[in-house]
Amino acid sequence: MKIEKKWVLILGLFLLLALGSLILIADGVNTNTIAYYYGDMFEYNKLAAQQAASGKSLNCVARPSAFQLSFAVTLDCYDTIAEADQKLFEYRPDLMPTP
Repeated sequence: MKIEKKWVLILGLFLLLALGSLILIADGVNTNTIAYYYGDMFEYNKLAAQQAASGKSLNCVARPSAFQLSFAVTLDCYDTIAEADQKLFEYRPDLMPTP
């Protein structure tokens, strides 16, 4: 029985699409945003509520993700905008203002 190339191609594309969908769904299940606050790890929503209750501002910078289609976000959070800016410029030196 000879299988035509177009059916093999269609089946391959379907399997690739199914696998990609599973990866995105599995990654989307774990969407808790992790925040690192001066080296300690927190769930972002809890940390933000804690900071707001104490009257402090929370300045966060998203870490670059190695997986482009990832829904998970990891943040570096600081008390001051200057500290957050410093971390941002470490991640993205192209955004640093020119003197």
